[in-house]
Amino acid sequence: MACRTRSYAEAGAELGLTHGAVSRQIALLEIQLGQRLFVRTGRRMTPTPAARVFAAEVSLSFDRIIAAAEACGYPPARSVVRVNAPTTFAMRWLIPRLERFHAEQSDVEVAVTTATTLRDELRGGFDVAIRRGVAEQSMWPQYRALHFLDETDTLIISPALYEQAPLRQPADIAGHVLLGSETRPGDWADQPQRPGSYRERSS
Repeated sequence: MACRTRSYAEAGAELGLTHGAVSRQIALLEIQLGQRLFVRTGRRMTPTPAARVFAAEVSLSFDRIIAAAEACGYPPARSVVRVNAPTTFAMRWLIPRLERFHAEQSDVEVAVTTATTLRDELRGGFDVAIRRGVAEQSMWPQYRALHFLDETDTLIISPALYEQAPLRQPADIAGHVLLGSETRPGDWADQPQRPGSYRERSS
């Protein structure tokens, strides 16, 4: 520092030391090396040729120490994004896409936790929560709600049952037993009621 700045005071400021502390250390080093390292030229301390050579060699040593510390030290901490999502959605949509995400964002780790139902209350412990609903701030007042994906409901019926009681229009669903899922309760009841549409009969 002193060789580069040509000032004990400026070198001390960069190192967090006093002018006197830098002066004493250089004096001790001159005793060890057996020769002067600096001579005063006006208000500046001019390094001798020996001081410049010594500073260059020491600088290379410091560079190697820094490189060794970076190579052998702890790797830089990765950012962690905690995502809470419904179990089926996490398994079939989110997790299969994480490999591609990590390839593009290698410094970000995604920690996934799952919710047993889509109607689980939003509690702490996550950065992003995925839920089924309308992305209106009034529905999630304490969070920022964003539309993510569109969802389409599809009717599934066995071929044999379809032969017995075919579905040709929405009203025909009323003649069937409607099966519900524990992870998505109320799916049938949540369907919009339009003229000619159906209502839940059983689950």
